[in-house]
Amino acid sequence: MIGGCTPDSPKPTAAGAGVLALGPKPEIGLEARLRGQVTLVDDCLQIHEAGADPVVPVFVEGTVAWDPAEGLTYAGKPYPEGSVIALTGGFSESVNLQVVSVPEACRALGRFFIVAS
Repeated sequence: MIGGCTPDSPKPTAAGAGVLALGPKPEIGLEARLRGQVTLVDDCLQIHEAGADPVVPVFVEGTVAWDPAEGLTYAGKPYPEGSVIALTGGFSESVNLQVVSVPEACRALGRFFIVAS
């Protein structure tokens, strides 16, 4: 996740607590592309693509962390709030809440992007 934390530094949010939607790695190949700004709206991490409705990315567990001061870390790379991220995966209007952890604040958006890895 994020290294170098001291007792006084903010700890990353992990395992879907708070702002991240997390799930298992998809079993099928997903090849859609999503490119947009990383934003946090009402405790829900979203990707805002130009000219489109916001999307809730559902990351594979263990590949992502959120730190309020640093922003998103995905696959070891930092993406501060407002930066652009490009993801591969698949769009969905719903997710199985038995399998995927989605913060309450994200559920009403109804537009999800299942990240491939």
